[in-house]
Amino acid sequence: MEEKKKRYWGIGSTHDKKPVVNDFINKGIACVGWDEKQAGTLHEILKHHIKKDDIIFIKSYSPSNGLYIKAVGIVNDVEYRDRGNGKVVGVKWHWTGKQKLGIVRDKYNVRSITLFEEFNPDIIQFLNSKL
Repeated sequence: MEEKKKRYWGIGSTHDKKPVVNDFINKGIACVGWDEKQAGTLHEILKHHIKKDDIIFIKSYSPSNGLYIKAVGIVNDVEYRDRGNGKVVGVKWHWTGKQKLGIVRDKYNVRSITLFEEFNPDIIQFLNSKL
């Protein structure tokens, strides 16, 4: 039987300029900050592409400061449902903190968006080290 390939997902750390890191960690969740009408594509990713045992990390990113990782966890519940934050997936958070990885020079220009799949081997190695 073929082993399932791990997928790595970055998710934003603020909703409407308000930090959500502690809320995500305390509730054991991850979600996007908009409802399905506002951000249907992001909800499709959350609902249909993120799977149990995928790795998810809370991040922030700016072009001048680069990437910060604020928490790393494993998706443990993919039942897409409302838990007071809109539609969410469940996450067991394994590491929390604030680690600056800095500017990543790989031309993958999605790290400032709300939800994306990560492929950079150095970032994946960092994420795995926190599990």
